[in-house]
Amino acid sequence: MKKFGLIVLALFAVIVLLANLGPLLLLALGVFAAYAAYVQYQKSFSTGGRILWVLLGITGIVLAVSNIYAILGALAAWLLYWCWEKYKGLNEARSFKDHDDPFSSFDREWSRLQK
Repeated sequence: MKKFGLIVLALFAVIVLLANLGPLLLLALGVFAAYAAYVQYQKSFSTGGRILWVLLGITGIVLAVSNIYAILGALAAWLLYWCWEKYKGLNEARSFKDHDDPFSSFDREWSRLQK
C-alpha cells in the first residue's frame, strides 16, 4: 500500500512539475540575468555602463518575480526526488528482509554478538 501511495504522489508531482516547466525556466532565466547584471555592474567603471547593467538587472528581477509561482514546480521536483528515494528505500528494505537469515552471514552475526 505504501508503494501505491508513493506512486500516486509521484504522478501528482510529475503533473505539477510539467505544468510549471515554462515558468521554472523563466524564473531561472530571470535569476541568471539578474546575477549576470550584478557581476557586470561590479566590473563596469563607466556611468552609462552601470546604468545599462542596473536596467538589465531590474529586468531580470522583474522576470523572476513575475514567475515566482514556479516555486511550486521546484517543490514538485523535490517531492518527486523524495518519492524516488523512499521508493528505493522500500525496495532495499524488502530485499534485506528476504536475506535476514542468521546463517547466511556469519560476519554480521559475529559483529552483533561482539557488541
